[in-house]
Amino acid sequence: MPKNMNSYCDIKADSFNAEKKGKIICIYGESQSGKSYLAKELKKDNTIIFDGDGVRKYINYNLTHSLCDKYKNNQIIADIAFYLYLQGFDIIIATIKADIAYEILKNKGVENIELIKACYTG
Repeated sequence: MPKNMNSYCDIKADSFNAEKKGKIICIYGESQSGKSYLAKELKKDNTIIFDGDGVRKYINYNLTHSLCDKYKNNQIIADIAFYLYLQGFDIIIATIKADIAYEILKNKGVENIELIKACYTG
């Protein structure tokens, strides 16, 4: 790679000239706390939902529920979400550790982002 070329990891949200960047909502909470339900309730037409179990099942075939793998899962989700955010999509991330994805995305310069804790007690 040429010296003056940024790697993907170095790209920040403010260096991308998009007409409209999307919005990201990160929903975290314990198992069965209502993360997926809340994500579906907040979904609009231009929204993509990343559910932790779905991503683990269909994209990350070898990841478990260990803390290390939860971090890896959220790193991958954050990277894909960032790419879609720059194209104007709205994203909802609903995982047990979505706060990890939130921090990763904040470090990339995403400003239109919100962190919500799901805590269904029914």
